[in-house]
This record gives sequence, C-alpha cells and structure tokens, in this order.
Amino acid sequence: MNKKISKYYDQKQASEYEARRNNLVWHAESEVFDKIKNRIASKYDNSMEVLDVGAGTGRWIPHLHKVSSKYVGTDISENMLNQAKLKLEICPEEFKDKVKLIVSSVNKMSQNVSGKYDLIIMTRFLSHFSINEIRNILNIVKNFSKGDLIVSVRVADKSINLLSEILDLILRSPIGAIKRFRKSGRLTYARLDTDYNAVIAQSGFRVTKKNLVTQDKYNRYEYWELTLD
Repeated sequence: MNKKISKYYDQKQASEYEARRNNLVWHAESEVFDKIKNRIASKYDNSMEVLDVGAGTGRWIPHLHKVSSKYVGTDISENMLNQAKLKLEICPEEFKDKVKLIVSSVNKMSQNVSGKYDLIIMTRFLSHFSINEIRNILNIVKNFSKGDLIVSVRVADKSINLLSEILDLILRSPIGAIKRFRKSGRLTYARLDTDYNAVIAQSGFRVTKKNLVTQDKYNRYEYWELTLD
C-alpha cells in the first residue's frame, strides 16, 4: 500500500491535494485542531516537540510555529513534502530551523526518526489502513510518544442508516465500494468506533476526548485525543 500511495501522490496530485485547503471540511478541521492544539500546548508552556506522521502537504505547520520548539513531519511521498516546504515561507525565520521533513513510511520510522515527542499528529492518515495495520502503526508510534496524540477517525452515526449508506455508496461509486471493502473488509463505518477503541487500548493508549468535526446523514468525522495509559 505504501508504494501505491507514494506513486499516487505525484507532483500534480500533491498540488491538487493542497488546493483542498479551501474546502469547508478542512476549515472545520482546522478550527477543531487549533482548540485541541492550544489546550495540549498549555501543558508544555507552548514549547512542544511535535511529530506529524503522514504530514502530507504540511497543513499544520503554520498552526504550530507559536507553540512548538521542534517539528518533524514524515510522509511516504516526497512530492507531498515538497508542498509542505512551501508552508515554511509564511513562518517566522526562527521556526524554520526547528522543522525537519523526512520521507519515510511508518514501518521505517525507527530508521529515520529519533527521539520522543510531546505531541504526535495523525490526521487524514489512519483511514488509509485496515484495523490490523492500525494496530501495528500505533505500536510503532508508541515508541516515539511521551504522551499525547491527535488522530482523525470517521465512524457511522446511526446503525439504522447502514443499509441506506451501503446502497448509496454502491450507486454513487461501485469501484469506490469495491476498494473500500477490499481495504477494510466493510462497506460502512459501522462499529469502527468499537474497533478503534479496542485497538487503541491494545496498543497502550487511552481515548481522553472525542471532538466532532462534521457529520452527514450517515457518518461523523472526529478528532480523537489519545494519551499513553
């Protein structure tokens, strides 16, 4: 999967992905992220060391320069990180020296990343993986964590809508339905919150807060705060 993701995000796709920052959902994510970030940063006197796993185009870099003493962003795609470098142009000079962008898969992080971090961010990331893969990711990430994580998840809102969601997905995008089923073994986000909670606990973390970002008639999209148990 990592090779496929890296190949997909060529220069054109990375630029198009970056253009999505004007999307209303992205604005909602940014508002929620800032609230969480400010609350966590206060524990570290606005001097956090931050690891951004699956940093992509570095969307959080401009949000962190006032509260971070160190920022490391990793991504499998060099093209995505090239977009992230552009974010540094609008950051203060003193923050630029605190930023390091590393091309790396999660499985190779131990070879490319060192140290432990006050806050680890994984947004728009875990949804690319199955529950078993997420278990492995959390076990790897745990080795770099001092305590706090932010992860994004999408879960089904009402079980009564599951059949409607499945039919809607199949009618809108049969290929998308097939891809989702092959990746996760499911067509809906039903019971994903249960699965996420279980795998998080098994990995030694605990969910401390669930923050709603947005929801539609089928699902809700949330930012979960985790801490080492």
